[in-house]
Amino acid sequence: MSDMMTQKETMNMSNEQAVQILIPMRNMMCDQNGCPISDAVFALDKAIEALSADRPQGEWVSEGRVYPPTNAYHSAYCSHCGEWSEYLTDYCGNCGADMREREGE
Repeated sequence: MSDMMTQKETMNMSNEQAVQILIPMRNMMCDQNGCPISDAVFALDKAIEALSADRPQGEWVSEGRVYPPTNAYHSAYCSHCGEWSEYLTDYCGNCGADMREREGE
């Protein structure tokens, strides 16, 4: 059995399903330091943002410190799902939580 969606399923996918497909694609377009290597990364960020209206909010946390997303190596965990990541990106690669700073904070 294949993990691929059929064309009919793709046409009826939810925003959340689309985001779950786009985030790993976006992360693959970063170099080993987590830096974007293509303008496509920025386009994918915009698409993810547009589809993520009700996305959970999270923060990168390590040693009691909160880190803003920097695409840098810091080894921190997502405050939403608890999964550790080596790269601090705009979205958690595990749960998809929005890690960007909230407006007004």
